[in-house]
Amino acid sequence: PIIYYTDYTQKDHFNLLFEVGRMSGIYDPTKQRADHVGFGTVNDESGKRFKTRSGEVVRLVELLDEAKVRMKAQLLERIEAGQTSLPIEEVDAAAEKLGYGAVKYFDLRQSPTSNYIFSFDRMLSTNGDTAVYLTFAYARLSSIIRKSGVDMAALVEQQQKQGDVLKPEDPDGAGPDVIVFINKDLNSNRLCSYLYTISEKVQTFATACRVLGSEEQSSRLLLCDATLKVMKTCFSLLGIDPLDQI
Repeated sequence: PIIYYTDYTQKDHFNLLFEVGRMSGIYDPTKQRADHVGFGTVNDESGKRFKTRSGEVVRLVELLDEAKVRMKAQLLERIEAGQTSLPIEEVDAAAEKLGYGAVKYFDLRQSPTSNYIFSFDRMLSTNGDTAVYLTFAYARLSSIIRKSGVDMAALVEQQQKQGDVLKPEDPDGAGPDVIVFINKDLNSNRLCSYLYTISEKVQTFATACRVLGSEEQSSRLLLCDATLKVMKTCFSLLGIDPLDQI
């Protein structure tokens, strides 16, 4: 497929372009998919188009660099407060993954044609619908499995041999439908919403249900593992590389 991502005001232009291509025989919609995905404008806190103080367009690389710097500061604060076991030598790489992922997710979670306010504070928040919050949920499950010391591949194989099927955490069984809809309308915010719902359920589960040392340890570890796989697939589709420790 050929997909053009531009300002939504370009919609009519691309519709005409596709039609001209079809009429001229250059483009056959029955053999090749071509779509235009429009997006709204990115605005500052005052509601005006997001620009530098001098009035120039802000470059993406500048946003990514700033997100990394801010995320690194957050991680160093967590290390100093004893809130993470992340090695100091891994902070820079972790900050880059989190910062870049936060920028990507903040954009992808928006309604495609709606304008939105750009805010680093909201983007890098550990609460709410942000990549940082999702990563915390992912890392929390990873930590549970890591601390268990269990060989998950062997446990999964044993489960399969017993003929038991364990379904991963899938809110309302929406997983397959989400992928179908995204393929149809190209709205990435559907997948973001799905992943956020999973993350909320993960946090609830991890708080309310003891895994390690419980009578249901094996089944709950399998649930954690299956859910991690679903989350990892979602992150991959969004182009985000999650951390298993934060």
